[in-house]
Amino acid sequence: MGKHFDTLVELLNKGHITDSDGPELYGYLCDAVKESAVFGFPLLSEEIRPQSSQDLLTYSHYVGEYVTLSQERGNLLLAPYPVTAVEDSTSVVLFESSGPKECIITVCEESNDNPNPELQGVHLQVGRVTLNNIDEAADFNMDVGPIYDATWRNGEKYVRPLFTQAESQATSDRLGTCAMAAMQQIIYISDPGNFILKQENNGSKKMNKKKRGCKKQRKTQIRPHFTIHSRDELVRILRGEIGADERVPHPVRGHWRFFKDPKYRLKATHVGQHWRGLGDVSGKNGIHYEVLLKTDFGELTSASQHKAKT
Repeated sequence: MGKHFDTLVELLNKGHITDSDGPELYGYLCDAVKESAVFGFPLLSEEIRPQSSQDLLTYSHYVGEYVTLSQERGNLLLAPYPVTAVEDSTSVVLFESSGPKECIITVCEESNDNPNPELQGVHLQVGRVTLNNIDEAADFNMDVGPIYDATWRNGEKYVRPLFTQAESQATSDRLGTCAMAAMQQIIYISDPGNFILKQENNGSKKMNKKKRGCKKQRKTQIRPHFTIHSRDELVRILRGEIGADERVPHPVRGHWRFFKDPKYRLKATHVGQHWRGLGDVSGKNGIHYEVLLKTDFGELTSASQHKAKT
């Protein structure tokens, strides 16, 4: 976890992206990377629906209803954090809603280990995406406005010109594909049927206590980062980190409750997660673990706080 996100951090820290690329772009990337909550995603986006066992029509209604609920709250998509970075095996995508119809997408892919030399390098793209609708085939119909497209290969930087539609089409297509994937992944992350585990090592926690900010962006292992787990996986991880005399954690999954409204449209309500036992653990390996419960739609509550409330 962190290969692609850490590559983006290095582009900023080593001066490969500067004000010369555009002050607004540079400033945005600095702020977005600093604020990013980094999630390691266990699947590719195309694997999500098959794993859910939903047919295509049901799945399209499900993601459509998630977007509708988000838009009612002023966001294109309610993500776990304002800037959510989702990393899978192919790339990292930074997602930030900018109102009920738009989002800003940043995609970074490090492929220096690709056996094909022509495909090796680091690729960074930034764009603004407007979602029009989600059809019954679960395709996200979008308008994409590319902002930046650059590749670093063999020590050289190549910036794609985006002055005409023909020049920007490839960038637009890639950004649209990544936006669709990231939105499906974020909806999966937010599903009350699985659990979010926040991890942070001792070095990162010490940095958080410093009064002055860090001059350089932090990589994945020295910032809080997040992983997604089933109930059984979560119990197994935490059980291995707590003492024998401590209470075994007992997470209770939430779920979506689906029903049809009077107009026969599929609707959904969020049934929150619950917790018993330790949910805030100082692990044996110098890593602090904290379970974040999805207590309501768009709401995360640490397990320790949830326990205190209940």
